[in-house]
Amino acid sequence: MAKTIAVSDDVYDLLVKSKLPKESFSDVIRRSLRKGMRLSDIAGSRTVNKEDWKKVVKAFERQRKIDEERKGMRLSDIAGSRTVNKEDWKKVVKAFERQRKIDEERKGGLLD
Repeated sequence: MAKTIAVSDDVYDLLVKSKLPKESFSDVIRRSLRKGMRLSDIAGSRTVNKEDWKKVVKAFERQRKIDEERKGMRLSDIAGSRTVNKEDWKKVVKAFERQRKIDEERKGGLLD
């Protein structure tokens, strides 16, 4: 038996983006509730627009740069030393600030 429900416009937009070809909205909701939504669920469905894709690419590029910086300087490299020079400390702080910014953007829905 079918039931009618009301959803807000933003939820409807998310359902439309998540919907695969020949899939009903009930199927989308069922799939989402059973296993949670992942980017791989909509891969190839042509539901990600160019603007959103650019945001994803930009976020991955930022993360790649941060990861490269971290490879060059690890906390274990300075652990145990009695002093850390200002330059190295600034690098550590900068890396943490970048990660915090990325985390805040993710919480704000930029990467959802």
